[in-house]
Amino acid sequence: MRIKREKNADGAFLVGNAFIEEFLKTLSGSAVKVYLYLKYAENAGADVSLTGISRAAAIPQKDTEDALREIQRAGLIYFDDVGEKALVLTSDGSLRNARERYLDDRYMKRLEAQGKDAGSEYAEVRKSISDEFFNGNMNQNWYNILEKLEREYAFQPETIYLMFKYCSQMVDDIKLGGKYVLKVAESWHAEGILTPEDVEKKLRDSRSDKVYVAAVRKLMGYSRNFTQEERSVILGWKDAGITEGMLGIYLSDTGRVKAYTVKIINDEIGVWKQNGLDSEEAVRNYYAKLRDRRNADAFGEYLDGLATLMGIRRPFTKAEKDAVKRWFDRGVTMDMLKVLLGDTGRVGAFTVAKIDDEVETWNREGLKTAEDVKKHCEAAAAAKKSAGSWNASGSGNASGSGNASGRTPGGRREGRTSDTRRFDNERQYDDDFFRHLEKKNSGGPDSPGSPDSK
Repeated sequence: MRIKREKNADGAFLVGNAFIEEFLKTLSGSAVKVYLYLKYAENAGADVSLTGISRAAAIPQKDTEDALREIQRAGLIYFDDVGEKALVLTSDGSLRNARERYLDDRYMKRLEAQGKDAGSEYAEVRKSISDEFFNGNMNQNWYNILEKLEREYAFQPETIYLMFKYCSQMVDDIKLGGKYVLKVAESWHAEGILTPEDVEKKLRDSRSDKVYVAAVRKLMGYSRNFTQEERSVILGWKDAGITEGMLGIYLSDTGRVKAYTVKIINDEIGVWKQNGLDSEEAVRNYYAKLRDRRNADAFGEYLDGLATLMGIRRPFTKAEKDAVKRWFDRGVTMDMLKVLLGDTGRVGAFTVAKIDDEVETWNREGLKTAEDVKKHCEAAAAAKKSAGSWNASGSGNASGSGNASGRTPGGRREGRTSDTRRFDNERQYDDDFFRHLEKKNSGGPDSPGSPDSK
């Protein structure tokens, strides 16, 4: 097919402002692509065909045919029957008039198709909207908006009413604005939502989206609402088949619920797609394997650290590894072991069996941190020192014995200690006796027969 050029071009083609302002928001994506290609071909003076347009626009041939019909009905192109039949693109200066003719023609055809009562149906919808949403005081600006919804977007009367109902649910009635309604109208028109049945499906999907977003927000532990950008990303997860259960497994398994953002989770979901994780079971198995691998690596580092603390270079035996694995699983940290062993190691001072006994004590007493172990060790050292001081000082009574049985507070029997005071008294007694005997034998005052003895 040959395109008839209205004007010569200089190697670049222009798109008129009227196309952007009047047509871009209502034409389908395929129609826009086809129109732009036709503008390019017009400027280059090239012939076009359905196959060539489809290939250039990367759309199926059937969609290309529909797009050509759409832009023809819109008045963007027409066929020149003068001479050789050719396709003509409406000049940019005539686009606005073409738009008005197109809207009027479509509006009138729709009214004719719906019957004579179509006008009264729209009138009833306008009154219902005014009474329900504006307390019967809808201003002229809203009437203009309703006319635009009827003429430009070709929504059915009931669809317009449901649109207002939808908008009022999304925002407070008092905040309901014309710009917001028009934005929703553009979105619905682009999605092909024209009939009441389309709206009902939209509302069901909207409720489902709301439930999904609320569930994700709860799983992430967020107190704030998501931004519009975050919400769009989250709904993309829903469309991709990412269930709440899959997200719950990921967030709970990693144990960092509140540490995650929508971006971090979105990146992780990209990993799921690369690994073909499309079910809760697949996600659960994936993270179980990751967890086992991390635990194995962490336990290996734990063993190496313990060997350094103990000052040994030989490999651990299987029994020793089993004991150390129990400590690791119970949450005995390397810092707790450092309190017991010291940072530089005490070669030969501790065996795994001795440490295992100590760890059992920690477990019984509920010691969970290095600070707990430090206090425990300090208390044990203080008690030992106090017991040693008591033994060294002996008894505090005059008899010289700690207790009547001759046992220490620890229960050990000790040898009797000599009482020096008793020894001194006995020696003094012996000295007096022998002195008295000497005097008696020498006839002294204490001897028999002396005056003192009488």
